[in-house]
Amino acid sequence: MTNEPSPDQDLQNVGQRLALLLVASDLPDEVKKSVAAMVPEMSLPQMDQLAGILERLVSDGSNAELESFRAGLQSIQQGFDAEEQAIKKKASDQLDAIKNHIP
Repeated sequence: MTNEPSPDQDLQNVGQRLALLLVASDLPDEVKKSVAAMVPEMSLPQMDQLAGILERLVSDGSNAELESFRAGLQSIQQGFDAEEQAIKKKASDQLDAIKNHIP
């Protein structure tokens, strides 16, 4: 038996880490709310990447880090958009295949 956390525990741990980092950051409240709204749609690796960006932002607090944070968010959003498009394409292709089998 291993002591490795379950995927649900991993998700909860990263979520708590993100919440703490957002509270500790000097980001405007509007940005914090926007980030918090995106989190439920993110994968665990995306959330972990965001936590790393926030950690650097909180530890340094410089404008350069804010720009890095914005760039990181854009990167995560682009990855999310690409995944969403791939899922939509797959679903559309599967629906077309089903339609072709219906007389």
